[in-house]
Amino acid sequence: MASSPQVGQQRPPFNNPINFIDKDGRIPYPITIRAFAPFNYFGGGFHGDRRSYSNVRSYTNDTGPSARVHQVINFDTDKTTMTTTAWSSETSHRFLPGSMRETPSVNFIDKAKLRESGNSKTYDFGTHVKGANPMVPGAPNIDVFSDFSITENKKAGTLSISGSLTGDNFPSTEAFISDPSGQNLFIGVGFYQGSPFSSLDGENKRDITNFNFTVTTDKKGNFTGVKAGDTNYSIKDWNKMFLSADPHKNKKK
Repeated sequence: MASSPQVGQQRPPFNNPINFIDKDGRIPYPITIRAFAPFNYFGGGFHGDRRSYSNVRSYTNDTGPSARVHQVINFDTDKTTMTTTAWSSETSHRFLPGSMRETPSVNFIDKAKLRESGNSKTYDFGTHVKGANPMVPGAPNIDVFSDFSITENKKAGTLSISGSLTGDNFPSTEAFISDPSGQNLFIGVGFYQGSPFSSLDGENKRDITNFNFTVTTDKKGNFTGVKAGDTNYSIKDWNKMFLSADPHKNKKK
């Protein structure tokens, strides 16, 4: 019988390992989405994030890879509640003293849905996260929209993930999902288009990336492999495709 998980906003307690102890068959699969500036300067002298794609988790404002906008969706199978939170890394300017940190807003776009069929449970949900340069009053937001459909079949040991990311498509975007052991698996990446002056006005829904693949899992829900189309990948080989990608190619993957 189908039910509708409630949605809310709170900071997920990922820094407390006891929250990952699974006593009732629940499996946490937090999803991280980040919009980051791979270049040294974002535009107008503001510092960028100066990095390539990464699936290293960020647990607080001051650890892990920097990004203009961070989002975590606290996705947990068998639960009736789903939460999401967002934050940003510090913004600074090459010629101005000090720095500031934006507090992005994030919400679920539609009511999350849970559909059950046989041994499978399908979770459908979407989010919108947005944040602007805190050092420029009235600066346009960086917008990222997510649309997920995740089907879990514990008996078969599979987690099928499909959907898309849309938004301004500036700057670059990365998304990954984590298993209970802390192993991280890329969902997709987006190559930036345009510039902060031409791409950020309005709530755009340009294509960033589409994804459709199946993850195999062990009895504890930990990832063991990936199948996309007719091709099977190890976790390492799958992630390597994204880690080795150049975000400066200025084209979609």
